[in-house]
Amino acid sequence: MKTTIEIPDPLFRRAKSVAAKRGIALRVFVTEALAEKLRADESPQKPWMRSFGKLRHLHKETKRISELMRKSSRRSSRKTGFDSRYQRIVCARADGDAATESRLNSVERVVIPVIVLGEFRYGIQRSRHRTRYEEWLRELLAGVQTAVLDEETAGQYAEIRQHLKQIGRPIPSNDVWIAASARQHRLPIISRDLHFDSVAGLKRIDW
Repeated sequence: MKTTIEIPDPLFRRAKSVAAKRGIALRVFVTEALAEKLRADESPQKPWMRSFGKLRHLHKETKRISELMRKSSRRSSRKTGFDSRYQRIVCARADGDAATESRLNSVERVVIPVIVLGEFRYGIQRSRHRTRYEEWLRELLAGVQTAVLDEETAGQYAEIRQHLKQIGRPIPSNDVWIAASARQHRLPIISRDLHFDSVAGLKRIDW
């Protein structure tokens, strides 16, 4: 639908400048701003949802970043057993994936393991839109907690890895760290990876 609206000159110039810095059309910027305002007015927004879907216009680039991360982790897995697919949910947040939005709106808080954050930062460094993604990530991190690794996490890691070895169901090393962090903080994990179901005391939420 097409319409005409009057915008004060100072506001128009500012909006045009910001849109140009982000590398998007003014029309896209105005549409996103209106959608964000309407969502905010409809209901109190959870802090981790403020950045949700703000990179929809960079969907192809987000997909490319996810693929870079996947290929990197696949190469690493040949040497260390590391395999990463959990970056998909971070990318889904940038895209505004509907299934992810439903899950994230249903929880009381969101915690991102530092390992997942490291993988995504690696992908961002290789992006053609690095500045825009870093801006988005700063907004995302302002509304979530980051789970760091400490001595307690190491203890959980050892227990989980030993148990999985005993039952003959080993999983990638970095996924053990993620499971250990989730168990340490008594939190469920949002993932499509079924191998997390083999970790005792860990609840997995599909998305």
